Formats: sequence, C-alpha cells, structure tokens
Amino acid sequence: MPLGLGKSRTKLAGMSVHDDPELGGIYNNQQPFIKTFAPPPRTPEPFGLQDIAEENNIDTPSPIDTASLTETLTSLDLEISTFSPLELVHATLDEAKTSVEDHFDTIQTTLALLDALDGFSATISELRKEMLEKKQACEEKMVMLDAVEREIEGTYFAGESHEDNAVYKAGK
Repeated sequence: MPLGLGKSRTKLAGMSVHDDPELGGIYNNQQPFIKTFAPPPRTPEPFGLQDIAEENNIDTPSPIDTASLTETLTSLDLEISTFSPLELVHATLDEAKTSVEDHFDTIQTTLALLDALDGFSATISELRKEMLEKKQACEEKMVMLDAVEREIEGTYFAGESHEDNAVYKAGK
C-alpha cells in the first residue's frame, strides 16, 4: 500500500497516524478524527408536472350523443329521398358543427398538455403556436357555420312552404 497505510501505526509527515477499524477510518494524533468520505452521488432533483385540470363532464355529450347523424342514418338504412332539402341542409350543418366542436375540444386538450410541458424544449413552444393557429381557424369555421345556419333559416327550397320551415324549427 502506498505510504504504509496498511500498517497499524505509521509516521506520515511528522504525524502519528492510526488505522482504526472500529472507527471505520483513519485519524491522527494532532487532529482528533478526520474521516474522509466520498461525496454523495449527485442525483437530479425530482421533477413533477403541474396537474392539468379535469374538464367538467356536464357540457360533454355522452358517446351516444356524439354519434354522427350520417352514422345514425346509415345504420337505420333510411331512404334519404324521404327527407326535405331543408332537413338535409340542417343535418349537414349539424354534422359540420359537431366535427368542428370535436376538433376544437381536441385542440384545447392539446394546448393544456403543451402548457404543462412548456420549457422542455423549443419544439413545445413551436407546437403551441401551431395549435393556437388551428384553434383560431376552428373558431373562424364555427362563426362561418353559424352565419350559414342563420341564412338557411330564412331560405325556402322548391316544393317547400313557410310552414315546412316553421315545423323544422319547432322540432329542432
């Protein structure tokens, strides 16, 4: 062993040094017990993500409510020719609005996730910018669909009367 540390009593630089197995280290007579330890391993601080608030299910339709009108009509094997043009236009608008609302909900969820991951990388902030652009596009589509729906309400198709339109509005 270097410097004779394996011996029970040694002289190092004018100090009497003892190797004491009971104390688990080396000490000298001039400084009463100096023990050297390897520094503890450095582990990173634990990191946690912020909680993402759960959405309220009161406004969220059930899976039965979200079934598309097209799927419903297809599964019922209805004769499409039995529907009035106004009913078909409204069904198409309802389907489009449902799709945009579902897409908007997905964007909102993605934005909440990206907010929780903010700071992990520059990619997160770029994705967030893209999702905000998509959110704005969805909002614009919904405004456009609402405007189309308002215009349709005053429209009459060939073979329909004012009463047909009133009956549809009452059933809606």
